[in-house]
Amino acid sequence: MSTTERRRYTLAATLVALLLIGGTLGITTVSAASDLDPHEPSHTGNTTESGEPRIIELYPSPVAHGNVGEFVTIEFPTETEPNGWTLHDDGRQTAHLPSDALEGTVALSHEPAETRQHTDHDVYPLDGHIQFAEDGETVTLKRNGSVVDSVTYDRAAEAELWERTEDGTGSWSPIEATDIAPATTKNTDATAFVLPDAPEASVELIERADERIMLAAYTYSDARVTDALIAAHERGVDTRVAVEASPVGGTGERSVDQLDELTAAGVDVVAFGGDHARYRFHHGKFAVADDEALVMTENWKPSGAGGQANRGWGVVTHDAETANAIADVFEADLDASDSLQWDEYGETVDPVEEPKTEGRYPAEFDSSRLAVEETTVLTAPDNAEPEIRREIEDADESILLTQVSIGGHDDPLLQEAIEAAHRGVELRILLSSAWYTDDENAELQEWLNELADTEDIDIEVQVADPGDRYERLHTKGVIIDDETVILGSINWNTHSLRENRELALVLEGDEVAEYYTRVFNSDWAGIVWRFPVGLGAVLVAGTTGAVIIAHRRVEFA
Repeated sequence: MSTTERRRYTLAATLVALLLIGGTLGITTVSAASDLDPHEPSHTGNTTESGEPRIIELYPSPVAHGNVGEFVTIEFPTETEPNGWTLHDDGRQTAHLPSDALEGTVALSHEPAETRQHTDHDVYPLDGHIQFAEDGETVTLKRNGSVVDSVTYDRAAEAELWERTEDGTGSWSPIEATDIAPATTKNTDATAFVLPDAPEASVELIERADERIMLAAYTYSDARVTDALIAAHERGVDTRVAVEASPVGGTGERSVDQLDELTAAGVDVVAFGGDHARYRFHHGKFAVADDEALVMTENWKPSGAGGQANRGWGVVTHDAETANAIADVFEADLDASDSLQWDEYGETVDPVEEPKTEGRYPAEFDSSRLAVEETTVLTAPDNAEPEIRREIEDADESILLTQVSIGGHDDPLLQEAIEAAHRGVELRILLSSAWYTDDENAELQEWLNELADTEDIDIEVQVADPGDRYERLHTKGVIIDDETVILGSINWNTHSLRENRELALVLEGDEVAEYYTRVFNSDWAGIVWRFPVGLGAVLVAGTTGAVIIAHRRVEFA
């Protein structure tokens, strides 16, 4: 649907309705240590001459007792004889570089065997003694007593690595955090679906599996999925489930029951978290089954995947390349120290009560298998933020965004979208009316609509009116220029982009964009479907309660 057609549709829907009456870490120069957000880049003096060796990583605070395995990584642009090269910590202690000639990127440590468990770089032993202080200090690289490079850190968080970037900045991240690049597959097809309309999508995917199932969940309590997973395990499918160890509000009683049932049946269940968790939350909502993969915006619980409450978007891809790329993320997350076996971790969980969800809603949008020109797997915090920003930067005509909430006026993706509006791009934002977002979404709506009037830009914001079609909007999706769709677990806030493990897909193609555009436009207009009524369906304008009779279910173009 073009921008003009969408405006006509919105106007028509409106006329019909009228007629019917959501730092403390820093690496700096030797001269100053700043109080920086630990998840923003921290600044370091580029003290090296061009072509000189420089410190590019520091690991000052390993989990091991006594900080065994701490290391410094140095980049040697050319082969360098180590004679006269030393490392110093605040001038108190000195270590000499090894006798071997060094070139490239190497890690230096007093415990090379332990350090090799934490880095892929070649590791060399240090002579002498140097020990990094947990509360911060200066680390200096010298040659024959003259300073070549120096960095200062304020405080070293346990199990976090500082990495220097080419522009002279650096940041901290968990030592076991992944660095996964976007994975793109061309000319495939996928089945698009929405919730609560198509709750069968997740179960049918599992039922088709013959060889492998990998299911990642933030929260999990869907008994239908449990039955399907156990049946898969019993027919010999390698079945694994991973959940967040400590979701906001705690782990619910039904979650514990379902995860215990899976474990008792022999399904491998792990929880991501613990004292040394790499990510603030393991927030992904996806599954791999053989050479197919499901990615959605909803949790694996009755209110989400079960179709009993939330409006959400989902897609099932049907190509091995995309499935393998998502499986690689799952495997990488399992291969870390914050992957805890549920049969042990579950014993420590104090479950909380959770409300029962039993909503029933009409199926307005059928699932549809569609051509996709290009599918790209994004992960956060690895690559999602710059990739999504690039997609927004490339927008020429329209951006349709639907989110539970947005992380404030200065959210980086929102600012990118506002900049697009200044270029003449039409921006429509649909936010949730859930009780827990009421105040912040109302304030953001007022601010953005006022900004549009003041700066004469094409921005409009609405809070969703679910009517009788769903209970609350929980979607995390974007449609750009009627040809690009981004959907998955990523919320538009910096915690999601930079601290959580998230996974999303970028789907390129007119067919898939048209499908989700119809859903967006329907939710934007607040149209409620009730059927059957005699020979037709009853269309209700959500804000008025008036009805008209139609002889067939309407498909929004």
